[in-house]
Amino acid sequence: MKENTTLRWLLFKLAGIFLMMASLAFIYLLAYFYKFYDINSLITLGDIITYNGKVIISLSGMPIFIYMFFFALRTVLNKGITPLKKGTLIGQTWGIFSIFSFALGVVTSFLIPIVLLMLHYTSCHKDKLRVYYVTDPQLCMMIEKK
Repeated sequence: MKENTTLRWLLFKLAGIFLMMASLAFIYLLAYFYKFYDINSLITLGDIITYNGKVIISLSGMPIFIYMFFFALRTVLNKGITPLKKGTLIGQTWGIFSIFSFALGVVTSFLIPIVLLMLHYTSCHKDKLRVYYVTDPQLCMMIEKK
């Protein structure tokens, strides 16, 4: 019976450490690999806007992975393998904020192309990673030549 309890404790702690590493890896990869000039072009609203909805959704999902990291840290630091008895006020508030942030990001990523078309931007060249919106259709030819 003692070996079974020790094995369960070890697996429980390793699962928490794995969840912490996965959360940190996601945050690092998001910060390192995504091109944030897509968001910059949306803010400045120049003649050419590059848009990638996945960037908006990924950025809005970052608080969930921060929440998962601290939840896993709390389970690793907890004595034994008993479930956490009481949530903290900061954890509950951050959990609600992260779910609200992700939902808002998903809705926003679908609304941005509609708003851009209402602002008299024209959709042109689709790349594998982004869609280009321009104010003048002549600019599409310039983008396609690149």
